[in-house]
Amino acid sequence: MRPACCALLLSAACGGAGPSASAAAPRDPAAIALPAVAANASVASAPSPGAAAAPARPAIGCDATFPTEGMTWREKHVTRVDLSGVASCQVQPMRRAHTTAFDVTLLEVRGRAATRVKLDILDDVDDTQGWPAAASLVGKHYVVAFDGPRSAAVTTADGAPVADEEAQRVRGLVPAGAVTALDPDLVQRLGRSRDLRGRAVAAVSQWMQGALAPSLRDEMPQAPSANATLVAGEGLDLDVSLATDEGSAGMCHRWSTSARMAGTLKLRPADGALVSLQVKGPAEDTEATCPAGGGTAPRACNRGEASYEIERPCFAGSGAAAAPAGAAP
Repeated sequence: MRPACCALLLSAACGGAGPSASAAAPRDPAAIALPAVAANASVASAPSPGAAAAPARPAIGCDATFPTEGMTWREKHVTRVDLSGVASCQVQPMRRAHTTAFDVTLLEVRGRAATRVKLDILDDVDDTQGWPAAASLVGKHYVVAFDGPRSAAVTTADGAPVADEEAQRVRGLVPAGAVTALDPDLVQRLGRSRDLRGRAVAAVSQWMQGALAPSLRDEMPQAPSANATLVAGEGLDLDVSLATDEGSAGMCHRWSTSARMAGTLKLRPADGALVSLQVKGPAEDTEATCPAGGGTAPRACNRGEASYEIERPCFAGSGAAAAPAGAAP
């Protein structure tokens, strides 16, 4: 998929690719403002010139219990990768800061899970060195229909098909688990039960594996592994670890990029809605020749650090929503 290696070539001849960097001064994605969606108010995103106007959103704000059909929130994802070469390889060292900000509207909710959502992309900045920048999605509008815990169909807002690579990026922004609520009884226990403080919470760890899909090079990532431990104190703050691996292979070459990150997950005490995630840790590229050609064991090519952040400031308040139905008293 990418010119930094021969992953998708169908011949045995392979060649490296040089760094790809923008000649213009890079824009710092962290500087992108992310105003919260006002409670009980519609929020309109400005479409790019020539784009069709987005349909009006339902006037349901972030103070509704998550997930409520028609509610809208604003979200920002920031992925940073800084890898330096430790060996001469085809997979290139990379520096990257990729930020995407968007609105999410729940179009259809069944039980505690959303089955259809709408995404309006407000900003999409990819500053890279050593790797091709992703095409901007700014001004685009998508509908994602979930037909299983790991499967989703992506179309434009008016139902037109979306190219595979673009659809893959959209699925990474809103995996099926990201719009599936935690069990209300568990949320209440996390907020009130002292015996869970400082202990790993298997249900939250499992939820994270479906709700988070960090992609370092925009290749197809494997399902991430995750662990969550409740932190003593106020609110629903958890110490978490998140591991992700991605890569590709061809007839002559295979490579992988992996990260092992740790940090903090914040949930809204009222209903378990995700407020923010901040994790970072070591990252590494490896590559090897394919077994069909005699093969070599994977060797380290580039090492450094990666970080992944999600912000949903809409849910960062004191949790004014009523306790979810069925919650423990």
